[in-house]
Amino acid sequence: MKQAHDDLQRQLSALRTRFSDTGQRAAAAADAMIATVMPDAELIDALAQTGRAFVELRHALLEQAAPLSPIPDPTSLTSLAHLERVLQEAIEAEERRVRQAAWELARETALATLDRVLALIHREDGGFAGLVACQAKARDMHLAISAQQPDNPGEEATIVSGRVRAFAELVALVDGWNVLDDDRCAFLQDAITQSFGRPLALAALRGKLGNEGEAPPEPVRAPAPARAATASPAAPAPEPPAPPAVPEPAAERVSFAAAAAAPEPEAEAAEETPAALQRVVAARTPAPPPPLIERPTVARSVEAPPPPLPVPPPVRPPAQPVVTSAPASTGAQIRLAGTKVQVESSEEQQDREASLEAMAAETAQWWVGARKGWNEFRASGASFADAAKETLKRYPYLLSVPIQKSAEHEGGRLAEGYALLLEHVEKQEEGFVKEALTRLNPQFTTRGTEQTYQLGQELYLYVVAEGRLYKTYPDFVKEVMTRVIPEPGLWVQGGLTEGQAETASFVRVDPAGTKALQMASLTDDAERGAPRLFAATLGPLTTRFFKVEAGELTDPPDVEVKLKENDAPSDRAWVVSVPVTGQPEAPKKHKAGGTVVPELGKQHRLVWIGVFNPDPNNDKTYELAITLKRKARAAPPAAATFTPPKPSPFAPKKR
Repeated sequence: MKQAHDDLQRQLSALRTRFSDTGQRAAAAADAMIATVMPDAELIDALAQTGRAFVELRHALLEQAAPLSPIPDPTSLTSLAHLERVLQEAIEAEERRVRQAAWELARETALATLDRVLALIHREDGGFAGLVACQAKARDMHLAISAQQPDNPGEEATIVSGRVRAFAELVALVDGWNVLDDDRCAFLQDAITQSFGRPLALAALRGKLGNEGEAPPEPVRAPAPARAATASPAAPAPEPPAPPAVPEPAAERVSFAAAAAAPEPEAEAAEETPAALQRVVAARTPAPPPPLIERPTVARSVEAPPPPLPVPPPVRPPAQPVVTSAPASTGAQIRLAGTKVQVESSEEQQDREASLEAMAAETAQWWVGARKGWNEFRASGASFADAAKETLKRYPYLLSVPIQKSAEHEGGRLAEGYALLLEHVEKQEEGFVKEALTRLNPQFTTRGTEQTYQLGQELYLYVVAEGRLYKTYPDFVKEVMTRVIPEPGLWVQGGLTEGQAETASFVRVDPAGTKALQMASLTDDAERGAPRLFAATLGPLTTRFFKVEAGELTDPPDVEVKLKENDAPSDRAWVVSVPVTGQPEAPKKHKAGGTVVPELGKQHRLVWIGVFNPDPNNDKTYELAITLKRKARAAPPAAATFTPPKPSPFAPKKR
């Protein structure tokens, strides 16, 4: 469809050139015809061909205008301007259709993922708390997405997949716990732990989750030793030997020794080992050297053949986990890395966090600066209002710079101002900022020696998605405007100053923060009453500010504000009006049809307009129109004229 529209645009451009050339020739021939000279046959033929080309292009264009309702009447399209208008409407209709289709596809995919989660069961515990809590979240999100009618389908299509990413990761591990490679299993387990808790992640990793009536899949098994092949199929299974003791580095030691020293039989200890962990360390570890922990498979290799219909293995009572952490005093944690289950001591955990900090310093300077500012803000005990005023006083153009580029300004100090944004997110979820790096939990073993993990981009996506900035950024802008208007002054990209005899307009051009002004003065009444247009391209999650101000006026105008994005009305702005006396009014959401603030210079002295881009990924271009409308003045009454009375017919005649 886009190719067809491009072809039509090229044809329309060529036909316009043809019209111009033929028109010039026809004009010259018209002058000659006045002198009774007939135009040459070539010109007459060119006129006829141009007319036929117009009709053919009109027909082709109307075939592409099917999405329009109603389809234009061909007889009403009599000029190239008409064809251009219809083509533009067809292109816009197609773009809307594509955005809507993308949203519907993303929604259906998300709903299908949530349906899969809602259909999961725990094979051994029908009331498994981790799964119940997860399915409650999935049910709420399913209802929200099903009922959603987004204003911007294209933008929402890019967001909805992120909203269900955690559920998709759970489904991926449930489906592939026995076939996925080790690194992928480790990554999914960590991701599910962060989203829904460790119990659910372990249940998925051990193959405990599935669908109703579905037989659990068998894990991938290591080849049985040759001596087991001679055993009789009907013979009882011998007790499996204990796993061989393999020397390990201290940093990667797995605490299975406690289970081996327990009084239960060795076979019982082997059965307690999570099946997926046995698979990870036995089925996929090459030999030699011997694997860290090898799954005992001798007993299973000589089991009797299964009955004709597959029967799930008997449900065993829950056993104590074999993988245990070190004593509580050491602060140890368990991590799955590659083919090893690693008990991480507090020192090793500190080393890992130090590595993450080093990566953040390399690829996420904006995060380092913003977190530093946030820590200082929290330590000071100041209120958000005080912090916002102080920050915007130092960096008036802060909100006009994308957060990922903030470290490029003011020697990196501008990023510290985005402590306001981190505090906005922290108020919604306590611990969000402090736990950010450890929640990401990147898999270092998946990177080659020459690869760089883009921690900065992952942190940005984490803040946007998990911090819900894709939804709450407008509220953040509103809160900042509430706290800092009218003082200190925000960096203003453009505006108007109204006086008794003139209207002064000013505008600043990019980059954000520049102080140079482009000024214009209007004195003609018609020009002063015409809309003044301000164009601005906003980066992801940024805001540009405009203002209209006046002193006391005897003829106060109303301020009309209109905003467009891609020639379509938009409501992506907050409007704050400041009365002549008293405090600023609360920010009001701009209406797509327009916002009017009455009587500038009498009832209000200042109007602030904050235009924001809530898209976390793309730049947006807006056109702001500000009109100062005065009420029509009543015409003065006409002056009375004296008319002498007519003479009376009864008056005596003069002699």
